[in-house]
Amino acid sequence: MHVFRRISREEGLKTLYRGFAPTILERSGRPQPYPYERMAFGACAGLLGQSASYPLDVVRRRMQTAGVTGHTYGTIAGTMRDIVAEEGVVRGLYKGLSMNWVKGPIAVGISFTTFDLTMILLRKLREKGYTSS
Repeated sequence: MHVFRRISREEGLKTLYRGFAPTILERSGRPQPYPYERMAFGACAGLLGQSASYPLDVVRRRMQTAGVTGHTYGTIAGTMRDIVAEEGVVRGLYKGLSMNWVKGPIAVGISFTTFDLTMILLRKLREKGYTSS
């Protein structure tokens, strides 16, 4: 456990996952993942990212609509405390998350796949001399 903490502190958390993708691909015998695998990786990233940031979206929406609903919120932390006190953590900070799980992973999966495939195409075009840079 000490090693993980030290590496995370000194080199960053990303260092723990360096080489993960090549290792997985090496076992499959392919240099690149298939497009549907890229989409699945993007969908997982979208699901995790949206789940982690969703409470801040709830707080932002509550602060934006405070005048209409009759509440007065001062700070982000204060708003979060009020929501948790009134509605609880799950029912308050994660209200509506399931709908984001429907649209979010699909959108992020498509974005990841499109970005990766576009970058591969542009690299190939540059190697063949079709672009200027």
